Amino acid sequence: MPSWPIHLAMAKKLNQTLNLSNDFIIGNVLPDVLNGYEIENPSYIVHSDTTHYRLNKHQQKYNIHTDYFINQYKENLNNDVILGYLVHLLTDSYFNMYTHQYHIIVKNDQRLTILKNGNILEDKNIIPWQLKQSDFKIFGQKLINDNALGSKPKASNHLLQEIAQIKECPLTENDLNKTIIKINNLIDNKEKYDQKSYQMFTEQELSDLFQACYFHIIKCLNQII
Repeated sequence: MPSWPIHLAMAKKLNQTLNLSNDFIIGNVLPDVLNGYEIENPSYIVHSDTTHYRLNKHQQKYNIHTDYFINQYKENLNNDVILGYLVHLLTDSYFNMYTHQYHIIVKNDQRLTILKNGNILEDKNIIPWQLKQSDFKIFGQKLINDNALGSKPKASNHLLQEIAQIKECPLTENDLNKTIIKINNLIDNKEKYDQKSYQMFTEQELSDLFQACYFHIIKCLNQII
């Protein structure tokens, strides 16, 4: 899954076109909040299969059923939180489908990584997910350093009520506050990084992927709202 800086940068870029509210920014990270990894000690643990609409446990992990989400909440897509949640799912799906198409190969029932230079990593102890997430984290740091994440969001009086409409995301006020703190800390977290540290992707490839994903989302939203 793309890192939070990638999701937040996508939210900012889309906001420049769609002119949505602060709630849209929060919505763009909601599917990850209760998985037990992004914020410490959430009020509930909700498995990512549920929050990301992976409805068939026998399918690949990257199969996110965005159509199911759209059909379930089609009457509420004017809610910026729900629209942000949908954009998160669309972003995850696009990045993951691209990764599986161009950087993962199945060999003897084993998924192996196609590295940025085109070579196949034969070390079966290193799974593609590890390298993918590492590269996404590096690219996320570039976005942070480029001030691509936008302004810091704040909680509003109605925000929890809006989030409560998403049954897969039973956030409490404490969960929401932790989420906003994490987003704000990410925006401030400007650190050096080494482009040579990328293993699966190049930085240009990820920049192109980000841009292609943006146009994909705009096309999808134009069809439903």
